[in-house]
Amino acid sequence: MAVPSSGTLNQLGLAQECLNGTYGSGSISGRICLETLVTSGQCGSQSETYPAINTNSASHPNTSTPHEFSEFYGYDKDAVSAILRFRTCSTYGKGFFACYQTAGCGVYTSGAFAATKNAYTNSALTTPLGNGTYGLAGTTYGGTTTAFFTIMYGTGYISSITPCSSDIRFKDNIELLGHSPSGINVYKFDYKNKKRFGDESWIGVLAHEVEHIPNVVEYIGDYQYVNYSLIDVDMHPYSDKYFKSVSQ
Repeated sequence: MAVPSSGTLNQLGLAQECLNGTYGSGSISGRICLETLVTSGQCGSQSETYPAINTNSASHPNTSTPHEFSEFYGYDKDAVSAILRFRTCSTYGKGFFACYQTAGCGVYTSGAFAATKNAYTNSALTTPLGNGTYGLAGTTYGGTTTAFFTIMYGTGYISSITPCSSDIRFKDNIELLGHSPSGINVYKFDYKNKKRFGDESWIGVLAHEVEHIPNVVEYIGDYQYVNYSLIDVDMHPYSDKYFKSVSQ
């Protein structure tokens, strides 16, 4: 529950929200001071001890005085921070195709990005990401492998997240094409699982060859996955044009 975003507010309700996240209900036995609700602590002896204002809430009181009831409009004591990751701006029918697309749009979740959570296009978590399959290329909070994820139900619901596979055990017909500007080996390869990844050949790296680069390789189970956003190699379908641009 959160403080209403408009209308008349009362100090008891603000205290209930600040202490328990239950505006309009809950027992408050001690004195209530508006300043204490904002700055935390007790309003005299034997009163409740209030926590610091939760700045993860999209709307929250500021610390400057004098304090006003209106600063609490929309305040949510239990709000959690929105985690921003980067996605492709379009959806793709073939999920794996999204793995090599350039990411340039934000996607936000409440807490860590994970399947079964909802994804949004704004940090206030009010506009759900539309249904479809998107590429995922990184995050401003913590590491993640490059992946694709699927949104369902019209609510931004994340039904699945699939990392882009760079473990050598997933690949077949591996052929060295050349090297990236930083010296990383660049390969042409096919995926063994044709039903999942199709018949086309791809360009990319082998995970075990870049695991010395900080944060590039992650383990999911016993398999290695690569965050392509942290290296100077793009993963995409094989083409002669790209082959000619790779240094030998």
